Amino acid sequence: MRDRIAQSEQQTYIVSPSYEVFVLAIVLVTLANSFIIVFFSDPDVRSVARIMNGMLSVFLILDVVRRLVRHRRHAVRWFFLEGGWLTFLGSLPVPFAGLLRLLVAWMTVRLFKRVDLTEFGVTVRTKRAQSTLLGIILAAILVFELSAIFIVRAEAGSAGANIQSASDALWWGVVTMATVGYGDRYPVTTNGRLIGVATMIVGVALFSAITSFLSDWFRRPRATT
Repeated sequence: MRDRIAQSEQQTYIVSPSYEVFVLAIVLVTLANSFIIVFFSDPDVRSVARIMNGMLSVFLILDVVRRLVRHRRHAVRWFFLEGGWLTFLGSLPVPFAGLLRLLVAWMTVRLFKRVDLTEFGVTVRTKRAQSTLLGIILAAILVFELSAIFIVRAEAGSAGANIQSASDALWWGVVTMATVGYGDRYPVTTNGRLIGVATMIVGVALFSAITSFLSDWFRRPRATT
C-alpha cells in the first residue's frame, strides 16, 4: 500500500514523459561534459565543455524551479523528503553533479511497475509533435557543442586563424548554425572549413525542421469546447 502511494506521488511530479526524457538526455550531456572537463588535456576543449555545462545547468535549475511552482502545495515535501534537494544539487555546474539527478531518476523508476513504464514509452511515441520538437532541440545543442569543440581543435594555433578560444568557437557555432555569417570569425584550415560546411548543412536542416514544426502547429485547428 505504501509503495502504491509513493508511486502515485512520484507520478504527479512528472511533467510529461517526452519532457522527462529530454531532461534526462540533457543530464547525460552534462556528464559527458564533466568527463571532458576532468580528463581532457586541451584547455580550449575543456573551456567549451565548461561553458556549455554552465548554460545547461541554468536550464536544469529552472527545471527544478518549474517543478516547485507546478506542485507548490507539496513543494516543501518534494524538496526535502522526496529527493528534490538531490535534483537541485544535481543541476549545479559542478563536474559529475548530474549523477545525483540520475540517482533520483533511478529511484523514481524503481517505484513504477512494468505496465507503467510501458505506458510511459507509449506516451512518448504518441505525442510525436512534442517529442519531435524536443528531439530537434537536443540535436541542435549537441551539434552546437560538437562543432565548437571540433573547430577550436582544428583552428587554434594555426597560422592566420581567428578562432583561437572557446568563446570564439562558440560564437562561430551560433552564427554558422543560424547561417547569419557575420564574417568576424571563420575557419582558415581545410579541416576547419569542412567542419564549417557540415555545421551549416546540419544547422539549416535543424532550423528548417523547427520552422516547419511551428508553422504546422500554428495552422493546426484548435479543439473548441
